[in-house]
Amino acid sequence: MESQEVSVKPVMNVRLKSDTQNLDEIVVVGYGTQRKKDVTSSIAKVGGEDLSNLAAPSFDTQLAGRAAGVQVTTPSGVLGAGPQFKVRGMSTISSSSQPLFIVDGMPIATGDNGDGKTGLGQLYASFNAMSDINPNDIESIEILKDGAATAIYGSRAANGVVLITTKKGSKGRTKVTYDGYISAASATKLHDLLGAKDFVTIANEKSENWGDQGQAVYDPAGPNTNWNDYIFRTGFQHNHNVAASGGTDKSQYYVSFGFTEQEGIVRSNDMNRLSIKADLTQQATKWLRIGLNGQMSRTKLNGVSNEENSLGGIGFAGVRMLPNVAVFDPSDPTGYNIDKENRKTLGRGSNLSYIDNGIQNIIWALDNNVNRSSNTRTIGGGWAEITIMDGLTLKTQAGLDISNVKDYMYWDSESGDGYGRKGLIEEVNTTYENWNWQNILNYNQTFNELHNLSATAVQEYTHSQYEYTDAAVQQLSDRFLLIILSPIHLG
Repeated sequence: MESQEVSVKPVMNVRLKSDTQNLDEIVVVGYGTQRKKDVTSSIAKVGGEDLSNLAAPSFDTQLAGRAAGVQVTTPSGVLGAGPQFKVRGMSTISSSSQPLFIVDGMPIATGDNGDGKTGLGQLYASFNAMSDINPNDIESIEILKDGAATAIYGSRAANGVVLITTKKGSKGRTKVTYDGYISAASATKLHDLLGAKDFVTIANEKSENWGDQGQAVYDPAGPNTNWNDYIFRTGFQHNHNVAASGGTDKSQYYVSFGFTEQEGIVRSNDMNRLSIKADLTQQATKWLRIGLNGQMSRTKLNGVSNEENSLGGIGFAGVRMLPNVAVFDPSDPTGYNIDKENRKTLGRGSNLSYIDNGIQNIIWALDNNVNRSSNTRTIGGGWAEITIMDGLTLKTQAGLDISNVKDYMYWDSESGDGYGRKGLIEEVNTTYENWNWQNILNYNQTFNELHNLSATAVQEYTHSQYEYTDAAVQQLSDRFLLIILSPIHLG
């Protein structure tokens, strides 16, 4: 319907008029397109302009609240944490609720491309595969939500389908655009923790009731430290994108360069991405159209330990730091408050006992341990479309999605997680490959300007594989050797 503006009156009668242009809008569906007024299944469309105005490095988080029946939630504020999708609730035949993502007809890898848990250590740098796609390169997103819309994709579409169409060139003079922004992010709400005075009162009462000979374990004369002030911060982000497009009646092109750098709201957590995209369409003859498209990105992420049930994770250790001890200790060789008797744990200050469970100084861990992931990813392919007769076309398309992920972990031997292992270095190199070939025979005809007939036949081949190598070393004789063997840490 067309939008209207009317003056406010006690009684208002408004008659809406249909927007013919909107009804003729083209919507991407499974292996093709339809006019919006002809679509009978449940499909939600989000325009690229709705995404480009949002300050977020990954388009999947930008979908939150923009499509009815689609829930997008991010499990934590740590960069690289992939969002969780639910299309019309939980309806999966597997253990995941992630929908099928398709970029320009090519199914792509999604989820966490970080290694997770392998070998001696645990690589906590979660890496959201969807963050490799530059949101500025997206023309539109269609979300197929019901069985009628997703049936053509089979069991892969049990959780819905997200169809992503990237920008293409158009006829006309060369058009150069620049998009950029600077933004800041901070935590809206943190844990409401006890101050030093209240903590000492309650902790000593617990110790006395537990039977510690009526002795006060925690010193009320210590400092009042708000650990959240050291763990969390205001994270700044800047994004820049330059694109050029244009073409003639027979040739159209689109090229873009993008750069994003973002600080997380957690100390030592940051990400940067460099991306390039190119698309070329050529009308070779009256009956043949061909096209090439490709995008490459290089993403680096400095992650933090936030694994569930991990003594060294931010979520666990951050809320358990003693508020009556300091973060730093100038008398300690490291400059951080680390217990002199039990080097693994947070320094006890003037308390009689160190922290329960031997939890490390979380600021020491954030500043000295490394959980890093980098990904070089290429998505692209080519296609040819043959017009056999009026309304009947055959399109063949081949594409690839290749990711080379390098996970690197360094645990310092001086304290915390690396203390018991006398230091630890682990590196995992993983290669993900996804190849796809499609042949689509499509018939679409309108009779008497009233009746529409369409039919689609699809043959598709997909091959996926991944391989990884894992190398780790621990229990080195000297901490100096750890520094020599960790050039990424020094960089």
